[in-house]
Parts: sequence; C-alpha cells; structure tokens
Amino acid sequence: GLPCWVDIPPPSKAQAVDAARIDKSQRLALATKKIAPLQDAQELGMVSADEQAQLLAWKRYRVLINRVDAEAAPDIDWPPVPEG
Repeated sequence: GLPCWVDIPPPSKAQAVDAARIDKSQRLALATKKIAPLQDAQELGMVSADEQAQLLAWKRYRVLINRVDAEAAPDIDWPPVPEG
C-alpha cells in the first residue's frame, strides 16, 4: 500500500514542440533586449568597437534563433548565446 517511484515518461511530441516554441520566444526576447541599447549607441554614433562587435553577435544570434524550427523538437541544436 505504499507509493512507489516510477520513471516519468518523456514528453509527447506536442509537449516538446510547445516547450521549444516557448524557449524560442524567450531567446528572441533576450536578443531583442540586448540589441536595443547597442543599436541606440550605433545610431547615435556613440558605439565603441566592443559594442559594435556585441551588436553584430546578438543580431547574428537573433537570425539563427528565428531560423530554428520548433517542430523539430526535441532534436533542436540551439545556437550558443553570445557573451556579454
């Protein structure tokens, strides 16, 4: 009459796709948040060389995230998040 431990079943395909869509959305939001002040500095002519490199890295990351197909979940190889 005691409870026993059982393995949790893996998520269904639909659950994995939903989780990937949420993850993708969060990653895009992070990229947009990082890009905004860097782009402001660039547009105002106040960008440093380091900021310019960060801006390019975050824009590249955002493009790669946009290309991720959430339907491929759970077999998604997410691009690495830029440093900074």
